[in-house]
Amino acid sequence: MWYTYINKWEIIDGIVRHFYNIRYAESDDGIHWRRNLATAVGFADESENVVAKPCVLFENGIYKMWYSYRRLDSKYTIGYAESPDGIQWTRKDDRIRFPKNSSDAWDGDMQEYPFIHDFEEGGSRKCFYNGNDYGRTGIGVVDLI
Repeated sequence: MWYTYINKWEIIDGIVRHFYNIRYAESDDGIHWRRNLATAVGFADESENVVAKPCVLFENGIYKMWYSYRRLDSKYTIGYAESPDGIQWTRKDDRIRFPKNSSDAWDGDMQEYPFIHDFEEGGSRKCFYNGNDYGRTGIGVVDLI
């Protein structure tokens, strides 16, 4: 299981900021968990404070993860990483082919909390996600390439 881990809360320029990243745990029975406290997907640099809400698929021997991330001075966007073993991940955020809408669109400021689903009919892969203000006006769906 990949999960969002709260690292810390910090006051920066008078604003309380949270710092989250993604970690990994295993269980044989779904009740008792062994947590590896190493970070699975962490910050790209010092300006990021959140990497969260993982959605993982296993395909052709590769683990693929979509997640939300943001920098201290920006809104959420959707990222992507790959792993050969599900534990050591390489971020490949530049591989996301996601529509960038105008700033006045319902998701022009934020695109976050992805859920990826493969539909058997038609063989399409869809990404369901929230838009501005954490999905205040609903959810969207896009085809992933």
